[in-house]
Amino acid sequence: MILASHLAAPVRAGLAATLALASAMPAGAATAYACVFPSECILGKPCETGRDLAARLDSDGGGWSFGAAGMDPVRFQEIAPGGVGSLHLVSSGIDPDADAAALLTITEDGTALLTVQGDFPSPSAVTHVGSCTEEEV
Repeated sequence: MILASHLAAPVRAGLAATLALASAMPAGAATAYACVFPSECILGKPCETGRDLAARLDSDGGGWSFGAAGMDPVRFQEIAPGGVGSLHLVSSGIDPDADAAALLTITEDGTALLTVQGDFPSPSAVTHVGSCTEEEV
């Protein structure tokens, strides 16, 4: 997984789940996306690449579910639904142990950014950089 080795296992699981839910696309696009996040950037450290985290994002009409293999799905809500351009999603349930919140952005060209902020055990942020593509549902 694309997670810092210094984070506790429960925190890693929460971050990975958040990443899985965060793979969305621009508003008005398909209701399912396949995402890959090959780059991870932890606050104050150099970014790392080559740890592809594959995730799927699905819309159920009332929100978005982000999931990856072996992880519980994470719920995201759209910020400014119906907007034009990038899709922006937020979740406060990504990692309750770290009191973490996540923001997932997917641009019109498929670029995806998943940022998780929380206490790991001190305040920090992790941004996963990748891409999402529309899937047939």
